[in-house]
Amino acid sequence: MDKHEILQTLSDKEKELLLNIVQHRAITRKELSSMLSLPPGTLYRMVESLIDLNIVETEKDTETAKVGRPNDIIKLNPMYGYFCSICIRRFRYHVTILDFSGRIIAHQHFSCDENTTPNEVKTTCFNAFSELIKEHSIAESDIICTTIASFNTPKEYYVKEKIHPGFFWSDVNDIAEYFAAVFPSHVFFGNTAIANACSCYYSSFFPDYRNLAYIILDEGIGCGYIVDKKIPRYSMRNVNGLGHMIVDIHGPRCYCGQYGCLESIVNDYAILEKYKDVSKVIGTPHESQADEFGILELCEASNNGDNTARSAMEYAASVLAIGISNLLKLLQLQVIVISGKMISNSECFLSTIEQKLKSQYPNLMICVDDKEWEHSVTGISEWYMNEVLSLTPLPNLIIRR
Repeated sequence: MDKHEILQTLSDKEKELLLNIVQHRAITRKELSSMLSLPPGTLYRMVESLIDLNIVETEKDTETAKVGRPNDIIKLNPMYGYFCSICIRRFRYHVTILDFSGRIIAHQHFSCDENTTPNEVKTTCFNAFSELIKEHSIAESDIICTTIASFNTPKEYYVKEKIHPGFFWSDVNDIAEYFAAVFPSHVFFGNTAIANACSCYYSSFFPDYRNLAYIILDEGIGCGYIVDKKIPRYSMRNVNGLGHMIVDIHGPRCYCGQYGCLESIVNDYAILEKYKDVSKVIGTPHESQADEFGILELCEASNNGDNTARSAMEYAASVLAIGISNLLKLLQLQVIVISGKMISNSECFLSTIEQKLKSQYPNLMICVDDKEWEHSVTGISEWYMNEVLSLTPLPNLIIRR
């Protein structure tokens, strides 16, 4: 029986217990007993059973104990096994080895473009995996699962119109099965937005909150949710829900066929096109360079006194704030985490979003994620753990080897 199957054969109460340890990273027996309404003796036997399986370990809480015997802190045993965690984005991809506690052991990253084929990515990922486990003396049998976080497959419309260049999977129907053909372990496939939401939430960044949304701004918009401290089932196929919310019925046509989707206005290419069109009409300090601009150059121009560039960024941020505001009306979100090049490189983009949202939702926490790839590779493994320990797991998320 492999390590993945051992996790699946735990009793329902053991799964619930282990899931709480996964989500809290480190927790005392007393806290677990209170949360699960278990008598101390029953809890003790369950924890000892998990220790015997090498799944968890304990240490004494010497820091907070002032009088009497210190509490046991229960944590995942990092040596139980490892994850090969892969994150695929349109212009880059990463292969990472994690231990069972989520610590990054080794990592390689690669670039790709519109000429990169899925076979090249698959082969490169497998070669990197083989090299990394050999380098760190990890046996293939110790790999619990290969977890893959990826964007949704873009439509051919983007590729044909050259609006959405970059690596794409239009000729691959099931990415998980595609990778399962070469990787020796089970394969779990999910979306980067939900993976990042998992990592940010379950890393105890926001222990006092129940509802969080993670928004990735790139060539498109992805959004993952944690609602009532869980991954809601509807979010599995709804990561594009925010991006395809209509915010302007007279807006540009989106690749999905609708007009005025948020994603058709707030993405790298739409913002750049708006800037270039205005530059040709009124002239700007960078008019002669406008056609060569990428989003990073536009962010820099907006920071350095180009009012047209600043206006383009502020307009996009204002429209995004409308979309997020609509989302907040539907879900009682307490935390919004945002990542992307515009967030990291434009001084006015984030401030505009904060100004618009804080005027309506003064208690909303808005955070920037500057470790997006890292949270993708750790978060997809945490998502796997949440799913494999669920009492009602979704079918077809895990491909058996």
